[in-house]
Amino acid sequence: MGTHRPFRLQRVWVLLAILLAASASLLALAAQQDARSPLAEARLRGERFEQAVSAMRRVLQVWLTHADSRTLLLPDRVPGPGNGLPPGDSSRVYTPHNSGADLYP
Repeated sequence: MGTHRPFRLQRVWVLLAILLAASASLLALAAQQDARSPLAEARLRGERFEQAVSAMRRVLQVWLTHADSRTLLLPDRVPGPGNGLPPGDSSRVYTPHNSGADLYP
């Protein structure tokens, strides 16, 4: 009877080691699949889309402050440094090919 007990104890330790190794493998596999899951990818793409739309909306709102009050057409250039209109120049030139239409949702 005494010979069966160490054999059972050894078998329990082997089974525990196998279960522990299998659990670690399954956890690693689950973490890897979660990072690549379609839901996680869709969530990331949705967040990026929201950031892009938010930036576009801010730019559009600033440009609309310069829009013609009657037609709402956007001018080619606004006053400011760089390629902007010189101080005091209030000319409002509109050309269809440079209308800022890409800002409208």
